[in-house]
Amino acid sequence: MPRPKLPPETQANIEAAIEAFLAARPLEKLIAPIRNSLASSGGDPPRPQRARVKLAFQEYACRLFDCEAQFYPKHARNEGELHLWLIELMACISDDVGTAVDLYSRQTFFSFDFHCNGSERIEAVFEALEPRIEYWLKVAREPSPSIKDTEQLTIPDASRPETIGAQINRLRQESQLTIEQLAEEVDVNRRTVERHLADDSRPYDRHLSAYGRVFSKCLNRKVVIRKMP
Repeated sequence: MPRPKLPPETQANIEAAIEAFLAARPLEKLIAPIRNSLASSGGDPPRPQRARVKLAFQEYACRLFDCEAQFYPKHARNEGELHLWLIELMACISDDVGTAVDLYSRQTFFSFDFHCNGSERIEAVFEALEPRIEYWLKVAREPSPSIKDTEQLTIPDASRPETIGAQINRLRQESQLTIEQLAEEVDVNRRTVERHLADDSRPYDRHLSAYGRVFSKCLNRKVVIRKMP
């Protein structure tokens, strides 16, 4: 499907955002832990890592989608046009992910089909991107002054793994929650959340689970905060 015709300056910004994202080899970084765990299984037969591979696809697709979608609300004439653009972008990103998978498989001989087949991968990508469409419609429809006027949406840098604090902050922004609101939802004080966001304090497992539940509810998708090594 065609992408919307945007001003040259905006198209250049989109191309730069995507180029910076892909230059960090994000798919390779997301799949590497799965390959390493398979390599360290000793002599035991490898077992399909269906859920882990799907999550890797979903994270890759969402980051790639956001690289472009963040520029759409400013240029769409109305919500209907924005919705159409985002749906068309979702289809384009699904194709882009398929192309990236084929290239990665040829370069590394990693068999994605062993873990989940093509239709499962496409389904996982669409499942992850549908909430992103709703998110960007929400951004265009109801920007939150407490967040939008003072903060720029964080697009993760795929050149290095996100810290726990960076994950929480990104998901907080996506969920349109202030620090006070997040603290109330997780049942901790504001200072505790601030220390978690700054990576000054490592959250307990119960806090990570609580953050995951809050963000899953807000974003209407399964969210898991990844622990750092």
